[in-house]
Amino acid sequence: MLMLALNGASDTVSIIVRGAIRNLETPDEIRGRMVSVNMLFFAGGPQLGEIEAGAAARLLGTPLSVLVGGLACMFASGAVAAATPELRHKERISTEPRNHGTTEPRNHGTTEPRNHGTTEPRN
Repeated sequence: MLMLALNGASDTVSIIVRGAIRNLETPDEIRGRMVSVNMLFFAGGPQLGEIEAGAAARLLGTPLSVLVGGLACMFASGAVAAATPELRHKERISTEPRNHGTTEPRNHGTTEPRNHGTTEPRN
């Protein structure tokens, strides 16, 4: 039971950190698309994993399928870590607004309405 509680707590921390990084680092113009892709993987990923785990257990037996799945997960995590060193070395998430390559300042903290991807020009 203790391990299940620790697993749930670490999953909660992971969800919060991923959400914070996504919201702070993604430009406003594509944030909705980014969230939709995230939800696609969040909703569909576990079901695909269950299919794979069931097929592996049937072919290899339960103990070996658990071992192979754990090793595959460790390998995938290592591959992602190797491919994205900037994430491994990220010390702090900035809470300051970013312009993401634009020269137009954002209007955080003002009462001016924001243009959220509509076609009408800004005033």
